[in-house]
Amino acid sequence: MPNINLEMALIGVSKNVDERRSAKILGYLSALTTALLIFCIFGGGALTAWYTTHTDKDNRVIQAIGTQQGIADQLTKLAISLTESRRGPALRGIAITPTGRQKLEQEFSEQFSKWQDVESGLMRLESKSGVPAPSRTVFAQIEKIDGKFYRQMADTLAEIKNSSKATGNEPLIRASLGKLVWSSQGYRKGLDSVASSIRREIVTRTTLFRVWSGILGVAAFASLIFIFFVTTKGNLARLDKVIHQLRDTQIELEHSLSESQTALLLSNMASRRFEQLFSGLPIGCFTCDHAGIIYEWNTACEQLTGFHAYEVYMKSIFETIYSNAERATIQPLLEQVLAGQEINGVQLEERRKDGSSYTALVNLLPMKGVNGQITSVILANADITALKMRETELKESQDELRQANSKLTALATTDGLTGLLNHRAFQERLEQDFKQASLDSTPLSLALLDVDKFKVFNDSFGHPAGDVVLKQVAKLMRQAVPDSFCAARYGGEEFVIVMPGANAELGTKFAEAVRAAIEGSEWANRQVTASFGVATVNASHSQPSDLIRDADQALYASKDAGRNFVSHFDHIQRRAA
Repeated sequence: MPNINLEMALIGVSKNVDERRSAKILGYLSALTTALLIFCIFGGGALTAWYTTHTDKDNRVIQAIGTQQGIADQLTKLAISLTESRRGPALRGIAITPTGRQKLEQEFSEQFSKWQDVESGLMRLESKSGVPAPSRTVFAQIEKIDGKFYRQMADTLAEIKNSSKATGNEPLIRASLGKLVWSSQGYRKGLDSVASSIRREIVTRTTLFRVWSGILGVAAFASLIFIFFVTTKGNLARLDKVIHQLRDTQIELEHSLSESQTALLLSNMASRRFEQLFSGLPIGCFTCDHAGIIYEWNTACEQLTGFHAYEVYMKSIFETIYSNAERATIQPLLEQVLAGQEINGVQLEERRKDGSSYTALVNLLPMKGVNGQITSVILANADITALKMRETELKESQDELRQANSKLTALATTDGLTGLLNHRAFQERLEQDFKQASLDSTPLSLALLDVDKFKVFNDSFGHPAGDVVLKQVAKLMRQAVPDSFCAARYGGEEFVIVMPGANAELGTKFAEAVRAAIEGSEWANRQVTASFGVATVNASHSQPSDLIRDADQALYASKDAGRNFVSHFDHIQRRAA
């Protein structure tokens, strides 16, 4: 017998007791919930059958009552036409001549026969089993009303038939028809009352049906949620635990084998235990060798893929749940696991028996034999298709949010007319470049430019033409300004260029190049030029506004010099000195 450590055995027994107690409680709750779900399903079916059967019978009764009312109306019209003397000699002749009596008798007999057919149909509905008590009361009312009207119709028909054997009975016929007219009015009101009772019964039954259907539906939904929670909670954790139990079982057997007979006995026991544990795993699992030939296929895998174990036994995984296109991905994974590695969290596309596919999260674990050598691979599969769909939706939402943020950022930092940075964005960029120049002791120049006599241009050609000029100036600036520089609209017809790394000489040359480009461009109405003022950071500049102030003074100097000119603040200072 194997030598088992007593302390480890006691710890294992304690854990098993707790686990069994929890499993027993969950089992009881699951059984009660399943019973409730079955009751809801069968109760809903019985409720629906009850509602459909009796409502159909009531509708058929209402339809028959409508038909009887139509026949009564026909007989009433016929009787009225024969009893009213003001309708003309032709109608009166129908009741006088033998031919008229025969036609009357024939038409009255046809309507009477139709009425009897409908009455027979109502009686057949009454005789069917399962009619509830309220409907039996309704049928009793119909029988009472129909019996009275039946006797009146029978008397009238007999009077018509008797009148055909003798002449001079027209007053008796008209009197009988008058009674029929009076009786049909009461008959119709009685049928209306019965039909109203049936409709109220249908409304009451419909209300009860909806209430009970709602109650059963809520109970069934709650049962499904609880069953889903119980069956899926901790599946992956239980899977890992069971797999480790399988490994512990193998290690225990390997250390306990002392004789070949004992080794064979324990091997058979472990094999049976493995089959039981493997088959009962809540996650779809199967084993295969290095070539992908399937050996074990548990119940959860059958439910997940639709393949039964006997359908895939000794078949390749590339003929069943994977396509040949995935061989290049899966084959290296099998080889790594057979070499002793564990691979977790691999996402693979798997196929079901019906041809549909799903995304599976796959863990690949090595399976050892009795001698400790790895013989096959265990693949544990969990369907994460719904999770992948949610991840895709989340990623799309994040992409849309990033795009919206980019658009908002662009709108917040871009001038709507020219497409250049706006004044606020320029201030932020200048603040950043000013700090960097101070830290690195690198030059930084700033150029302010103003379109010459722009107000006069607007007054002469209109503001739309002025907007075209501003857009063309911005376009020329974008073409001339390198990526390291920053061009922005300062306000109105003023623009600004931030030139990090440019000293006074380079800043002046660049401003001159932009001025020449504006002067040399083709303009629609008249020649357009611009004046420039350039300033470069020096020791007297403690903040960005100092640099803007000096560039603005240089801009005014260019205007004083006749416009279409570039001036640097340092040159103005030297000339003033």
